[in-house]
Amino acid sequence: MSASRPFAIEETCPPPEPATQEEEAEESAGQLEDIGDDPPDRASDNDAVRYCIQAWTRGYNRKRVELDEDAGDDPARIEAKERFLRVLPPLDSFTNVRDFIACITYAETIDVLHHWEVENFLDSAKMALLALRQEVRHHMGEPKPVGRPPRPHPPEENK
Repeated sequence: MSASRPFAIEETCPPPEPATQEEEAEESAGQLEDIGDDPPDRASDNDAVRYCIQAWTRGYNRKRVELDEDAGDDPARIEAKERFLRVLPPLDSFTNVRDFIACITYAETIDVLHHWEVENFLDSAKMALLALRQEVRHHMGEPKPVGRPPRPHPPEENK
């Protein structure tokens, strides 16, 4: 292997050549066609997110079957949201906290949860992370601070 040297952008990425008007028109036409396509299903990239969304979908579909067509969509969405919240990962490990955050942010993206609800859930995740960090420090042998730190003594006055 050759000796390492600093990375230079110019070596790997030559400057782009100016595009002609025809090339720009073809590129923009291709982009317009791509916009109408359905986006890929990103929920399947994370197992926890996929599990939560599957629970939401099952709850929604079951409730829609029970309801009349005139009943509207709201009861099914409420039932689905309850099922979604029941399968969220517990906040008992760093991995679960990460999956929990992924689930609730994805749910906000697809309008399962409102923004203010997501803020409350993120606050819960922050508190769980703080608790988990304290637990890790405690198991690593670091003393766990108890209460407030001591106040420094005021300097003695000259008599």
